Amino acid sequence: MDRSMTFKVSRRLSELFPGQSVLHCFSHFDVDGFVRYGGAEAAMVDRVIPQVCALWNGEERTVSRYLLTSWVEVEWVGNKFQVLRATLYKCGWVYWVVGPDPALDAFVQAVLSYSNQRGPTTHVYSGWWNESESMDRAIQESRWPDLVLREDLRRTLESQALGFFEARADYEMLGVPWKRGLLLTGPPGNGKSHVIRALLNRMTVPRLVVRNFGDDTDDVQDCFDKVREMAPCVLVLEDIDSLIRKEILSAVLNSLDGAEPLRGVLVLATTNHPEKLDPAIRNRPSRFDRVLEFGPPASKERRLLLKKLFGRIPCEVRPTASQLTRLAKETEGFSFAYLKELVIGSSGVWLRSGKSGSLFETAMRMVGELRENMKTAEASPES
Repeated sequence: MDRSMTFKVSRRLSELFPGQSVLHCFSHFDVDGFVRYGGAEAAMVDRVIPQVCALWNGEERTVSRYLLTSWVEVEWVGNKFQVLRATLYKCGWVYWVVGPDPALDAFVQAVLSYSNQRGPTTHVYSGWWNESESMDRAIQESRWPDLVLREDLRRTLESQALGFFEARADYEMLGVPWKRGLLLTGPPGNGKSHVIRALLNRMTVPRLVVRNFGDDTDDVQDCFDKVREMAPCVLVLEDIDSLIRKEILSAVLNSLDGAEPLRGVLVLATTNHPEKLDPAIRNRPSRFDRVLEFGPPASKERRLLLKKLFGRIPCEVRPTASQLTRLAKETEGFSFAYLKELVIGSSGVWLRSGKSGSLFETAMRMVGELRENMKTAEASPES
């Protein structure tokens, strides 16, 4: 087991460095960045064979390298520290830091302070924790002012989500645990995931995303141990109806609202199928305090989104104001995803046709094609 392994490594390091203390930290201990930006000096030690993972970045056509296992000696403010790094199943990166007291505590605090100051990072759990640079980029590209939302939804999300981390004193005054849960429901393609990314972009706390709770209740416990360690933080449970299987339901419920309640944690969850959720999740305010419905956009929102999407196209070929109003009227029932496809698809067809006719005419023809596609998708058993 991983906990047994961390103990064995700590004991062996104590034998190798008598009279010094050993601490172990998890993946947000960014000693690489701390050294790289002038916090300290470091040299590789050949006590272990460095293990390097090479990943191909198809978009940028480059190879990225990540150290999985290494041992470095770090010199900081006149003291030397041994830092052993390894990847352990279900734990992600683990660091063992060896040095003299009290300098060891000061060094660890300096590295962790740097890690927190570099900005929030996204940790993804799929049976074990890993940092996700791709999700960080997706969050950075999602801006709250760019969202097209009903005003009542925008106000609720701003007060209940964006205002949560500033409201700690209010929770303490009321004598209730400092935690909040919001469940975003509605048909697919209506912006639930995009809204969550835009919310995360506005927050300065760690972001934890669960994609798979693992195989058993021990995995659930490991997952929520990390959540408590990283608090205050945001916990994201996308497609929660498929995440929580019957075998782990009790463990998840206890972790969300059990004997040891979460503190300083905002839980954001989404589902396309709220009817599939156990009533203990859906109908208990202490787990999800608010249920927010994301349905197909109304005419006002459709027109605004079409205007934003077509706004990236040179102004001389964009649909006019009256044409946008016509498109908004003709796209009744379209989700945000289908409206986006209307703009992208019609623009591509228009360009490939040699700009024959107007972009508006091409878009109007594509409305009919997409509506037929919607009917087919709705008739599918998987929808």
